[in-house]
Parts: sequence; C-alpha cells; structure tokens
Amino acid sequence: MPNHTQVMGVDSTINLVSLSNHLKSFILLTTMERLFLSQDIITRVPKVKVYIRPKLVLLLNFHPAIKDIKMVHRGTIRLAAMVDMIRMENVVRRGFIRKVYGILSVQLLITCGLISIFVFVKPLRDFAIENESLYWIAFAVTMVCMIAMVCCESVRRKSPTNFVFLGIFTICEGFMMGSLAAHFEADAVLIAAGTCAVVTLALTVFAFQSKYDFTVCGGMLLALLLILLLGGILMAILPNSKWAMIGYGSAGALIFSLYIVYDTQIMMGGKHKYALSPEEYIFAALNLYLDIINLFVYLLMIIGIARSD
Repeated sequence: MPNHTQVMGVDSTINLVSLSNHLKSFILLTTMERLFLSQDIITRVPKVKVYIRPKLVLLLNFHPAIKDIKMVHRGTIRLAAMVDMIRMENVVRRGFIRKVYGILSVQLLITCGLISIFVFVKPLRDFAIENESLYWIAFAVTMVCMIAMVCCESVRRKSPTNFVFLGIFTICEGFMMGSLAAHFEADAVLIAAGTCAVVTLALTVFAFQSKYDFTVCGGMLLALLLILLLGGILMAILPNSKWAMIGYGSAGALIFSLYIVYDTQIMMGGKHKYALSPEEYIFAALNLYLDIINLFVYLLMIIGIARSD
C-alpha cells in the first residue's frame, strides 16, 4: 500500500515522495529555461560628452543611436536639440515599459486562470496528476518556442509572429504550473500566490526607486543560477530531508527576487549602465514572466513542504 501522508500544504491524496520528485523536476526545468534566457542581448548605454560652452561639459546618458549625430560648430551640439533628444528617448522608453507590463499582465492572467482551473476543478486536477506525459509535452513546446524567440531576432521582433509564439509559450507554461499546483491544496497555492504578488510589487517599486545599479550584476546572478541548477541536480540524485528542500527553496526565492530587480532595471534603461532596446519588448516580458513564476514555484515549495508532517 502506498504511503500517503496527511499534510496541510500538500493534497492528502498525493504521495509526498512523488510530489518531491515532481517539484525537483519542475524546478530544474524552469531554472534551465531562465538560464537559457541569459543570452546577452543587452546594450551598454554610453556616456556622451556634450559641449555647450568651452568650459562647460555635461555628461548625459543617451540611446546608442545618438552616436551617429553629426557634431556642428567644432564639436558643439545645440542645447535645444539635445533636450529634444532626451525628451524623445524618455517618451520611447516609457512606451516600451508600458508595453512590457501590458504583455506581462496578460501572461500572468492566463497563467493564474490555468492554475485556478487545475486547483479548483477536481476532474482536471486528477487528470493532470494521472497524465504526467502531457506535462513533458508542454515543456517540449515551451522550449521550442523559447529557442525560436531567443535565437531568431525576426521571430521575437516581428508582429504578430512574436505574439503567437509568446501566447503558445504562456499557455504551455501555465499548463505546467497548473499540473504542479494540482499536487497542493488550494490554501497553500493561494498563500504562495499572495506572497509572490506582494514580493514582486515591493521589488518592482524598489527597482524603480533605488539609486543602486543592479544591471552590472548580470555575471554574478548567472553564477548563482548555475550554482542553484547544480544544487537542484544533486538534490534530484541524492536523498534529502524536508529542511534541505526548504533551504533550497529559500535560496531559489532569493535568487529570483534579485533577478526581478535586475530585469526591471535592464528594462528601465536611463541612468543604468545596461539596457534592453525598446524593440525587445517580448524578451523583456519573457524575462520578468519567468522570474515571477519561478519565485512563485519556490515559495510554493517552501510553504507546501514546511506545512507537511
């Protein structure tokens, strides 16, 4: 007879060992997805010296396209023209940010809807638990879409192709999230979702208001992500305890919290050293989407396992 453990955060009909293995596989897969997105397509925002008077030098940050502007009057640019360029860049960047958050909102709504269906509709919940092959098919589709969007510039920049690929990716990712959430009780999923929303909002506000530039920390975050992935592989192979899984979940939540700040500032541009091009709105939305759902998964792991007996 299988050992069904009565737990508060995990569905009592689910074998806790099976859940642990399912969590480990899901976390490894989503971490690999985020690692794949670490392709360096960001651009460095150069500092341009603008001479207004012979003894007056202003150091300003501009879009890389401004480097092609011809200098007049022996290296002097008219102040009015520079102000117009700054204003135009700010307008473009604000429009880019609004587009990214609009796309991200739709992605999160679709994902939340799919998770809710799998958590609250018992037939679908049982179907997801009993048919794990569909989970792996969904993962294969997400990887194909991600490779196409990351490696092919024309796919992620050309509309409506980019939205089609992003929509398929989001639906399949939502199905994977729903399959995982089906192993947990509804209250644990709701607590993890609420905590994730509060943390994400707080980190976003911090990223917009902070004077610290996290865009220079890409290499460090990549190293931490590699260590997390290696730790996940070891956990999948070696036997581990409840507290080891909670510790691993806490480390994952911390790393993806840092990634939310990093990807938010990369999107913002402006005073930060590195920035995404305004044409990369699909890539920016994909980065933040994976950061948020990974944070949710690690929080769900912490809450579900911590409340188990």
